Amino acid sequence: MLLACCCFVFMIALGAFFLNRGEEGDECEGKDENGTYEIDEDLKCVLKSCNNGYYKSGKECLVDQSGVVCVPTGTSDPQGIYLKNMSNVCTLSSCKTGYVVNGTTCNPVPPTEYVYEFIVKEQTAHTDMYNIHITDIEADGVRITSDQLEMHEEPEWAKCGSKPGGYECEGDNYGINDPEPADGAAMNDLSWSAWKEGQAVVGTKLLTITMPSKVSKFTIDYFRPMYVPGWTIKENGTEVLSTSKGANEESPTPSVVEYTIP
Repeated sequence: MLLACCCFVFMIALGAFFLNRGEEGDECEGKDENGTYEIDEDLKCVLKSCNNGYYKSGKECLVDQSGVVCVPTGTSDPQGIYLKNMSNVCTLSSCKTGYVVNGTTCNPVPPTEYVYEFIVKEQTAHTDMYNIHITDIEADGVRITSDQLEMHEEPEWAKCGSKPGGYECEGDNYGINDPEPADGAAMNDLSWSAWKEGQAVVGTKLLTITMPSKVSKFTIDYFRPMYVPGWTIKENGTEVLSTSKGANEESPTPSVVEYTIP
């Protein structure tokens, strides 16, 4: 009889235990006063989240230190903005205008376009009556378009000159980028733009070429070496290349010069 009573009492207690422990997803009471607890799939009371100003770290809630301006130990990036993270560690959070976070440093924001200025550094070897003669300009192997070319001093000797009986210039194009047909390696049938005496003096910004991405190499075809000037070439306002004028020679025709942009 006594054994039966003990078993009955035990069953009542066990039922009460399971009844009071709740179901999966129910809130429960844990030991961290800054946390919210919930019964998991194993019917255990676990930490689910933390109150505002705290963050969950394993089985406890720690004070969130993030957002406080700080000075990092060691060398900092002068363009960087440093804030403490949740763990109270001073880290690079963002960069000043014009810069972007790249790991632990701030790098300049890449340009959306690249502007190349061609400024006369040395006049051509031949200056009597006319000087610079350009037949073609390519950027990384592709002829520049009219939309990419801005002429700052109009070529008054010939905007688009061509040989009599050969290919005729089209429309209002410059000889620099007029779509003359390719006629083999000799390139006998050329169109060109030419500046007259008194133009394209030293210091003249002759033309600008605007590209959607950085150019590795410009290739310029001049009518003769004597019509090749020395250039100062600027990329987005910074000088990147300085060249010398061509020799006082009439051949080869055309005279092809490559300008590698660092």
